[in-house]
Amino acid sequence: MSAMDKTRAAAREFLDLVAGTPAPEWRTCFSTDGTDEPTGFAPVCDVEGHDPDDGNVYSCCPNPVVECDSGPLAAYLVELLNADRAAASVGIDRETAAHVLWRFGHEGGYPPGDHAAALLRLIAGADVVNRARFAAGFPALAEAVRMASNDRDGIARLQQIAKGGTA
Repeated sequence: MSAMDKTRAAAREFLDLVAGTPAPEWRTCFSTDGTDEPTGFAPVCDVEGHDPDDGNVYSCCPNPVVECDSGPLAAYLVELLNADRAAASVGIDRETAAHVLWRFGHEGGYPPGDHAAALLRLIAGADVVNRARFAAGFPALAEAVRMASNDRDGIARLQQIAKGGTA
């Protein structure tokens, strides 16, 4: 496991513990008064009538509320946390990881059958909109391709899964 993997796992575990919920969905929020943009992040509030896009924090909203002093940094951290949440919830299996590794020419992979190979080629070559459409029908495959294409440690994580570990 890389230093990045260890850091991400430790941050997720800490935030899960503080939030009291495993893998909550995160949102940007106004964590201080008088800012023009959300500069913090917090778990999404699931109280009926509370719009997840509302950046305000109310008494019904779960903790923690983390102040970042930067809108772009808060947005970045929310994207990272929610991407990790999505990856964990999809459940990429060993075979899927190995097929994606093969598609991207990395050690630990092996070729899939013709249908899966064609699907992998389509997902890997798709634009963002069409990749999201593929994710609706093939979530694990689309997530594994996204990891291989976009995550700095995605190949290492897929190799770990292909060997029988977890991401």
